[in-house]
Amino acid sequence: MTRMWIAMALGLAVAVTAVSAARGEQPAAPQHSELSDQERAEALEFLMNGVPERRNELEALRREQPHQLDLMLRDALREKEHLAMLKREDPEAFRLAVQERSMDAKMSELGFQYRQAADEGERLRVKKQLEELVGNLFDLREQRRAQEIQHLQAELARLTELQKKRKENRSAIVQRRVDELCGLEEQYAW
Repeated sequence: MTRMWIAMALGLAVAVTAVSAARGEQPAAPQHSELSDQERAEALEFLMNGVPERRNELEALRREQPHQLDLMLRDALREKEHLAMLKREDPEAFRLAVQERSMDAKMSELGFQYRQAADEGERLRVKKQLEELVGNLFDLREQRRAQEIQHLQAELARLTELQKKRKENRSAIVQRRVDELCGLEEQYAW
């Protein structure tokens, strides 16, 4: 029964789109609602966490490209939500993501120090730190990718097993769907 309602809703949506197209109407572009002051403050805090020199960059964006700043703030809010989800659902992935984000912030700071360094000795010292940090970040990202591969392999094994069981139960699955289409499943429902 639920599938029937979903099919009807999809059919209605397609029909409305077709009628609009026939009239020459363009579909409305998705509109982003304005960020609230609280959302802006949360996103700015999230972006500047560990990277205080980013304040000048963000201020320049606000003056010169406010739309670009809004996009950046929206991305920051999505990243913050993603990290919150990881924290709840996959603590190890969360730990790696936070560590990666921290290393990214430190790399930005070292890059800034390198550009501001007055003498060659200071530049060499900072560059050496930067090379070590970039190497560590590379290793961390490879570790995260290896975990991702393990998760994907486990999901593939689960789906392969499901497909095997569905093949074994093909006739029962087909009969259930035929009964559903004929309206017979309602006789047996609780």
